[in-house]
Amino acid sequence: MRLAERVGRATLNSDLSRPSDKPRTGRIAVKVINHLGDEVMKVFGVG
Repeated sequence: MRLAERVGRATLNSDLSRPSDKPRTGRIAVKVINHLGDEVMKVFGVG
């Protein structure tokens, strides 16, 4: 596995947020899945 792939996987399995650019639509979707497999998604406006 390449170094970039290892770093990418490590950040996906982390509890720290990764920075991203503000979307052009001004909205983001957040999906949460709990340990029971229940999921919920909510769309937030980002100003």
